[in-house]
Amino acid sequence: MPGLEPNVTISPFEGVLLQEVRINRKPIDLQKAVRGYIPEEWRKQLSKIRLDQPIKVNKKSRNTTLNDVTFQSFPVVSGLSDNHAREIVDMLSSVVAKMPQRGIILFDMGIRNKSKFFLQSHCNVTVRSIRRDIFADMVANLHDYRWKALLIYSTFLEFDGAIWADSSIRFKDSLDHLQLVRDGVGFIPMEVKHYSPAGAFTHDGMLEAFGVSRKSVAMSPMTMGGSSIWFKQGGDVASTVLKHWLACSMTTACIAPEGATLAHCNITEKWSGRYIGCHRFDQSALSVITEKLFPNGLSNERCILPAGHLVDVRRRITSMHPVCMRNNSLSP
Repeated sequence: MPGLEPNVTISPFEGVLLQEVRINRKPIDLQKAVRGYIPEEWRKQLSKIRLDQPIKVNKKSRNTTLNDVTFQSFPVVSGLSDNHAREIVDMLSSVVAKMPQRGIILFDMGIRNKSKFFLQSHCNVTVRSIRRDIFADMVANLHDYRWKALLIYSTFLEFDGAIWADSSIRFKDSLDHLQLVRDGVGFIPMEVKHYSPAGAFTHDGMLEAFGVSRKSVAMSPMTMGGSSIWFKQGGDVASTVLKHWLACSMTTACIAPEGATLAHCNITEKWSGRYIGCHRFDQSALSVITEKLFPNGLSNERCILPAGHLVDVRRRITSMHPVCMRNNSLSP
């Protein structure tokens, strides 16, 4: 009805005063963080992070057994602005079609009230708002994707895990049966369908921030920023990756160094060993972090999924699945 506010909830995390991580000098200073929003344990750990240093994790935490009940409780999470409100419908429909028991959380990154009502009316969907006043720096330019780590972090604090999916993701199959998820290490990214080494798509500034050379990531596979699985049970791999990703996202020189652009992103171009001029922001950061954490390769650690068998990426409005609305009626 006109004048009514859409049924949205406020995320349990409200943010931090976003201070830049000082690369190669002092670690991030979260002493002025808004109390109550970042757990004390995380504040202490984030304050010690030096992006240019090796990433370490307790090796005993790399193996975990995840039961069906726990995994099926993970929500599918996404964030979107209003121009993706129609595109995301088929992602929502594919979740309901393939994993009907899962809740779906959508973070409002600039959605009109009309679109909020529309999205909230879909099966299993909850729309959440974030404190844009506190996160002004993180959401000022949605195209540098620094906000994505924050949204996953928020969900990770509340639930035992989460499945991230961009608005362009279409699930082709359920993830519930995957043994790799059961035996994984807490962070399960999906590999880009076309072979795309991280060295081709990562700006020099990000490599410098992480203290790595282009040669060290020359043949590292590019992990998808658009879809990934995160869970706590059995270890701290997921939290380690997420904390470093969050620290990078809070640092302009890391996530969006001067000159970084999504232009020239031809992923089928034969790589000659040089940066092709296309920086993938969140995807590049995840790829570099996982290479530092798993120098022997993600495949050897049993923590990467072949995206082509599980998801399609369709950056447009599609109608691949029936639309499920809250009144249980199906629209074609």
